Amino acid sequence: MKCKMCNAELPENTLVCPECGAETGIRMDETVSEGVIVEEIVETEETAETEPMMADPEPQLEVTPEKKKLSTGWKAGIAAAVAVVAVGVGFAAFTMNQKDPKTVVIDAFKSVYTSEQVYPMEEIFGFEEMTKYIRTSKYENGLGIKLESIANQDFEVLNGGGIRVSSKNDMASKKSYAEMAIEYNNMDLVSMNVYMDATKLMGSVPELSEKVFSLNYGEDLAGQLERSPVVGPAIEESGVDADAFTDYMDYIWSFYGEEENVPFQLPQLWERYKEGSRAIEDFKAAMTVQKAENSSYTVDGKEKVCKGYDVVITKDAVVQFLDVSSKFFMEDETLKKDVLEYLSQVLALSGGMYGIETYDQSPEEMMEEAWAEAEIGRTDLIAEIQKMIGDVNMTVYVDQKGRLSALDAKTSLTGEDGSVVDLMLQGELKGGAYLTQNLNLNLTMSSNGENVTLTFIKQGVSDDKQLTCDWSLAFTDGVSKGEVTYTGAYGKENNDYNLNMVVNGDGMPIVEVAVTGVVENLVKGKSFHAAADYITISVQGEELAKLSGYYSIGALEGEVPEMEGEQLDVLAATEADWEHVLTEIQNNLLGLLFSLL
Repeated sequence: MKCKMCNAELPENTLVCPECGAETGIRMDETVSEGVIVEEIVETEETAETEPMMADPEPQLEVTPEKKKLSTGWKAGIAAAVAVVAVGVGFAAFTMNQKDPKTVVIDAFKSVYTSEQVYPMEEIFGFEEMTKYIRTSKYENGLGIKLESIANQDFEVLNGGGIRVSSKNDMASKKSYAEMAIEYNNMDLVSMNVYMDATKLMGSVPELSEKVFSLNYGEDLAGQLERSPVVGPAIEESGVDADAFTDYMDYIWSFYGEEENVPFQLPQLWERYKEGSRAIEDFKAAMTVQKAENSSYTVDGKEKVCKGYDVVITKDAVVQFLDVSSKFFMEDETLKKDVLEYLSQVLALSGGMYGIETYDQSPEEMMEEAWAEAEIGRTDLIAEIQKMIGDVNMTVYVDQKGRLSALDAKTSLTGEDGSVVDLMLQGELKGGAYLTQNLNLNLTMSSNGENVTLTFIKQGVSDDKQLTCDWSLAFTDGVSKGEVTYTGAYGKENNDYNLNMVVNGDGMPIVEVAVTGVVENLVKGKSFHAAADYITISVQGEELAKLSGYYSIGALEGEVPEMEGEQLDVLAATEADWEHVLTEIQNNLLGLLFSLL
C-alpha cells in the first residue's frame, strides 16, 4: 500500500502517512450490535481499484469488498490513548474545581449558622413570621401562672394565688390595652388596666376606685398643664416642658407599623459589616491553611470520611480582625444616627418633663464625647488583647458537603503577672435536622498543672412524630464538679411537651424544674396557646411547690377596647376630686385586707 500523495510505502491499515502527513483515505467505522461496539476499517470508493471499461461489457457479478478489522495491538493502543486523554481531562477538571483551602475552611465555619437554615421549631411555630405579623396586625396575648400547692404548711394560704397579664394590640393604628391581675384563692384580688394610643393614656384599678384616670397628651398638653388646678402650680415652678413628653411618645410609636422605622436593627448592621468591611477578607488572607490527614466522624447519623486542614492564625491576625471590625461598628453612620436620635429623645424628655437642666452640652456634643471615650476604651482593649493572646493552631475537618464536622484548636493566654493559661478546644458537630442539633464541645484550661474542664453535649431528634432537645453543661476542676442538664420533647402528633432542667453539684441534685403541658390552637406564624398543666420546683430532691400556667398569642377579633367608666382627667381634677378618690381607695384597700384575714 502506497501513499497517493508522496508514493511512500505504508504499513497495512495506516490512516495517516508518516512521511507527508496526508490522509490515506481509510476511515474507521463504529457499528453497534447487541450493545457491543465493533470497530471496522473500510476503504473508501476513492481508493478502491476499478476495472477498465469495455466496449461491450459482459455482465459482471457484484463483489463486496472484504472488511478489514483492527489488529489486537491497534485496539490496545487506541484504548490506551483514549484512557490517557480521559484521565488528563478529568484531572484538569478536578483541579480547576478544587476550592482554595482557605475558602474551604471559611465556608465550613459559615456553614454552622446559615440564613437559609430553617430550624424545626421555626417550621412548627413560625416565630420569625409571627414577629413580623404582630408588628403590623391586630393581636392579643396573655401570660398566667398560678400556685397549685406548696410543701411548707406555713404558706398554704397562698395556694390558688397567681398573676395574670394580658394585652390587646393594634400596632398599625397605634392602640394598645393591657391588664394585670393578682389572683388569690382562685379569684381576682386586684387588677390594673391601662389603655394607650397616639394621643391619650388611660388607667384604672377597679377594686380600689371606680374612676378611670385619663391623660390627653396629644392635644395642647402644655396648655392643660398650665390650667391644671393641682398640677399646674407645681409644673410652673419646676419649669417642665410638656411638649417633651409628647415628642417622646411620638418617637416610641414610630417604631411600630413599619419595620424600617425600628432603630438598632442588628441584622441590617451585620449585612452592612459584611459588605463594607474588609476585616473578613484580610483575616482570611492572613490565615495559613494546609491539607492534613483525613479522619472519620459521625455526621447526620452516618460515619463519614472528612477532609482535614491544618490552620494557623497568628495573634496579629486576630488583633487586626478585632481592630478593623470594632472600628467599623464605631464608624457606622446608621448606628451613630440611631444612637444620636435616642440620646436626643432621652435628653429632651429628661430636660423637659423632669426639669433637669444640668446638661451644658448638645446631644451631638455629648455623643461625640462618648464616642471619643469609647474609642479610647476600644484601643486600650485591643492593646491588652495583643499582650494576652497567642497564636491559634487548629485542625479543621470538613465533610463532603463542605460543612464543619470537627475541630481541634489550641492557644494560650498570658496574664499581667506572666502566668500562662493553655486553652484547648475540641468539638464535633454531628448534624441532624441542622448542623448543631447534635454536638460535643470540650474546653480545657490548664495552668501550672491544674486543669479546669467544661464539657457541653447536645443531642436531638426531629422526625414526623417528635422533636427533642437534650443538653448538658458539666464543669470540673479535678476536685469538685457541677452540671446543668436539660431535656425537652415535643410530640408533633398530640402537641404535648415535657421540659426538665436540673442543677447538680458533686453528683447531687440542687434545684430541679419540670414542666408538662400541651400546645393548642396552633396556626404557624400567627397563634398558639401553650398550657403548662404542671410546673414542679424541687430543691435537693424534694418537691417545694407545684404551679400551673399558660402563654397564648393570636389574632385579635374586633378592635382594641377603650376603658369604660367615669373618667377623671388627672390634669383637670381639683383638690376636692383627688381627696374623694384617695378616700375611696383607702376604704376599698381596708376592705381587701380584711377579706384576707
